[in-house]
Amino acid sequence: MGLEVITNNAPRFLVDWLDLTDAERREFDWIDPQSPGEFFRYRGNVYSVAEFMRAGDGSPFPDWDGYAGDSYFSGVLIRYAPDDCGGIDPDRIICARYFS
Repeated sequence: MGLEVITNNAPRFLVDWLDLTDAERREFDWIDPQSPGEFFRYRGNVYSVAEFMRAGDGSPFPDWDGYAGDSYFSGVLIRYAPDDCGGIDPDRIICARYFS
């Protein structure tokens, strides 16, 4: 059985600490509010980009920038969205789920 990746390839904006609700901020009590972080909402959850391991060449996910497992067999993938000039848009990411 191989690795299955599910995504709609829809870019979503990253948000910062001030954009999170109080309840969402409590989930990240390990983050210093004075040092800004990048967060995103995906499938009813809020994630910090800092939680993701770097992917890419040599990883099981060469087409993605990062991954975070939620079980031994599944997790979330992220990659920065392309901008209009073919570069990387630092403000938007594309998310996916993976299963094995």
